[in-house]
Amino acid sequence: MESRGFSPSAVAARLAGEFNANGPVATVSLACASGATAIAEAARAVSLGECDVALAGGVGADVDPLMMAGFGLLGALSESGISRPFDRRRDGFVLGEGAGMVVLSTKKGLARIAGSGRTLDASSLTAPAPDGDGARRAMRLALAAAHLKSVDVVQAHGTSTPLNDAVEARAIQQLVGNALVSSIKGALGHTIAAAGALGFLAAVEAVATGTVFPTVGLEVPDSDLRHVLGRALVRRIDSAMINSFAFGGANCSLVVTRA
Repeated sequence: MESRGFSPSAVAARLAGEFNANGPVATVSLACASGATAIAEAARAVSLGECDVALAGGVGADVDPLMMAGFGLLGALSESGISRPFDRRRDGFVLGEGAGMVVLSTKKGLARIAGSGRTLDASSLTAPAPDGDGARRAMRLALAAAHLKSVDVVQAHGTSTPLNDAVEARAIQQLVGNALVSSIKGALGHTIAAAGALGFLAAVEAVATGTVFPTVGLEVPDSDLRHVLGRALVRRIDSAMINSFAFGGANCSLVVTRA
């Protein structure tokens, strides 16, 4: 399929054309919550019968001088160049690039999307609400939709920025304090639009194989959460939550369970 253009929607439209997909097509632009929100919307379309199969995810390719300068001016980047989610020594995120895509259908697969929750902080374009209300509400909505009171694992947003990690840690402690907590951003950096999709894949790995990845770079936790440190844990995992909390205040939480 020949397709040229600079519209953000061109990528999704081209993919749809390549696969001869005639159902709904959309491009989600919600910064760090884009990938998770795209998966939530695709799951909704499948459940409503708008399509039989959906391809959803996120792509992050932001390592360029302009983006680096912008994040630097916001004071969001790590001066040490090390991603340390939830560590006392964290000083900002390390920008990464990557992509993650998932195929969703009504057939049994590796895991099941049991619920999702989306909220808006409406507090700041660059920082979460200090009281963490938006994050808590998204997590609570996802749990309610999944008919669960807690989960076994939280694949955290965990950006390695001081305020974001502190706000999320409090929300996790208040709602699902007994869950194991992991953030793949310690290993991959912050891939922005792809972050939620990659976190989703890590959560699926947890419920499908029982493997919970450690938070790389985390050595001195600043909370009492049950962080996965050093090496992966292998045990039965029945449920996992994925958190994506974005610039602009958009929040998306997903819950996946064993298929």
